[in-house]
Amino acid sequence: TAPPEAWQTIEKINQIEFEPGDTILFQGGETFIGNIRFNSNVSGSAYSNIYLGSYGTGRANIDAVSGSGFTASDCSFLSIKNLNFTGKGRKSGNTGNGLIFNFCSNILVDSVEVSGFQHAGLTAKYVGKNYRFTNVFAHSNGYAGIYISGIDKTSLSDIYIAHCIADNNPGDPTVLDNHSGNGIFAYHSKKYYHR
Repeated sequence: TAPPEAWQTIEKINQIEFEPGDTILFQGGETFIGNIRFNSNVSGSAYSNIYLGSYGTGRANIDAVSGSGFTASDCSFLSIKNLNFTGKGRKSGNTGNGLIFNFCSNILVDSVEVSGFQHAGLTAKYVGKNYRFTNVFAHSNGYAGIYISGIDKTSLSDIYIAHCIADNNPGDPTVLDNHSGNGIFAYHSKKYYHR
């Protein structure tokens, strides 16, 4: 609840079952090494999201090294703002995604920079609805800057992408039998909006 009492590691965050209205803030300008993971026990509510962001001056950086920066599985009502996520590099040992949402709904990602991941910078997969991605700068990743992939044509819906830049995402070096290297790639989704 105050900087002198702050947790020191991402692993501590992974041990907590956060509730609607909880806020997780990282000190701006600092780098935190690790992989944030939320599962079905961590969801906000329609009136009170769970929020991750930075405090102080500048953005905090989550250095995922060889893994994914943020993974949410079967979660809802999450807001991620004003953070940077970096990986070791698409050809230098990273095997993850910057942020990945599996079976999630009601997700907001705003003012986030993501780079250095073998797969995608920002990913929504399988089933879910009500995604809002704004002011995302996804660069120097592998498979795509932003990647949307549902199970079928109706499994992911109501996806809004605005004011995002996907630049220099030249390909996943492990994909040898299909295309790779995309800016924003939406597959099996409906009611998809892009500005």
